[in-house]
Amino acid sequence: MKLLTWLKKQNEFIPLIAAILLFLYSPTLLHLYDPTAAAYDVGVLQLDILAIIRFCSFMVIVWMTLKVNWLPIRQYFELHFTNDFKHNTTPWQRLKISLSVYFALLFTLALLSRVI
Repeated sequence: MKLLTWLKKQNEFIPLIAAILLFLYSPTLLHLYDPTAAAYDVGVLQLDILAIIRFCSFMVIVWMTLKVNWLPIRQYFELHFTNDFKHNTTPWQRLKISLSVYFALLFTLALLSRVI
């Protein structure tokens, strides 16, 4: 119970836990889908799993950086951003913001995949 309470408060660790579990169980999952796949190979299926793990790790790093360095920004995102986004912006502004965030994440992940 204490672990669940802690995870609700520190929810940035949930993607990291999911990434670790996915990494640990990926050989079993791959064998269910493709019986000829090796445990950790550089096949097409393993690359997708590693990309998901990389994305989850990236999310944890970003949220922890916000928490450590810019706590007011993180508190604004957690408490006020949804209300401000829904009620203080026009649909056109919401679309521009959403697409900007999406393409910024996509670009960052592309850069991250080239580095790692």
